[in-house]
Amino acid sequence: MGGYLSKAIKGAGKALDKGVKATDNLIDGPVTDGVNKATSKVSKNIAGNMPSQEQQQDDPLTVLKRRYANGEITREEFLEMKKDLGL
Repeated sequence: MGGYLSKAIKGAGKALDKGVKATDNLIDGPVTDGVNKATSKVSKNIAGNMPSQEQQQDDPLTVLKRRYANGEITREEFLEMKKDLGL
């Protein structure tokens, strides 16, 4: 009897383990997928609302400095444009 009971308990334990794993897969799969999709949407939304580095650098003073540094405008033009922009 001890052998039969031991086998029955081991079998029940294995079945329980399989049942728990199956339940985990039923819950974790959809839940994990849902969380991943939500996180992805939030990340894309945040990234879409933030200006890129190029957009951040394109303020008028930065453009003037870049143009002056590249020799596109003279010092006098730089100072005049800066004054015109109220910078």
